[in-house]
Amino acid sequence: MRAFTASIFALILAACGGSPNATGTTPLGVTDLPPDAAVARRPAQMGVNQASLASTDPINDGRAHYHVWRIDLDPSQRVRVQMTSRAIDPLLEVRGPNGLHLRNDDAFPGMLDAIVDFVPPVAGSYEIWATSFGAGSTGDYVLSITPRDPAGVGVPFQLGGDVTAVLGQDGMQEGLPGTWLRFEGTAGSVVRLRVTSQAFDTIATLVGPGGQTWVNDDANDVGPDGSERSLDSTIVAALPDTGVYQLVVTPYGGQGGGPFRVRSSARPPIVLTGSGRPEGLAGPNGGGRLLGVYAGITAYQNQGQLYGCAD
Repeated sequence: MRAFTASIFALILAACGGSPNATGTTPLGVTDLPPDAAVARRPAQMGVNQASLASTDPINDGRAHYHVWRIDLDPSQRVRVQMTSRAIDPLLEVRGPNGLHLRNDDAFPGMLDAIVDFVPPVAGSYEIWATSFGAGSTGDYVLSITPRDPAGVGVPFQLGGDVTAVLGQDGMQEGLPGTWLRFEGTAGSVVRLRVTSQAFDTIATLVGPGGQTWVNDDANDVGPDGSERSLDSTIVAALPDTGVYQLVVTPYGGQGGGPFRVRSSARPPIVLTGSGRPEGLAGPNGGGRLLGVYAGITAYQNQGQLYGCAD
């Protein structure tokens, strides 16, 4: 018996107006680091590592200075790598065995810290590339590497049910924004997370055990009976890994708080047995096919950048 995962995409062309006051990020992969540079690897340790990017440090092809740290990790614990600085806009990349590449610029809307939160897939040596979003930036930074409970943090809930919480009161994590929630997910499942509130403008961020992130600000959905707001958030994701997923609910613009509700649903993984074909799956022999591409705009010349609608 083999498991089969099908990802279905909708063709959406989004043209969203940016607010001059909106906080921004950059799509991952814009500032590419060189594949292999002959630079010294700094030994990193669990806890706090301090350093300073200087004008004499090597530069990547985005003209940004960088350091490379090295640390041994294994799958026994989840790890949070966080880069904080008052002098530069941090950008992180984690590289590991078997071609692992994880990169983050702004961890959450309105937050310049870079965070990679993941379960190391195999034991081995991992490299942490610490750089800046802006070219030529220099200054002090702190690289924190924190072991985390594999069971996750925050308010627990099960897929298929509802949960309510209060932003500013429940599931708060020191030094991080929002209310944190957690659930167990199965690879191949397609989950829908709907976050609604009458008290504040919601932003939903989903963090997977493999370090993946999904973000939505405004879903432009008023619910089945029209009682919800277009400002509420919805994430639909085909889960790539089995493990603990973290849902982080934050307020747009960093302002506001109060009660909110999360409704969730999950379509289980499609399992093929022998030469069988599952019902309702598109594509030849139930193999699935690409139905469309999500396209939009995130970077504007004279406007604030957006989250969610065009990531």
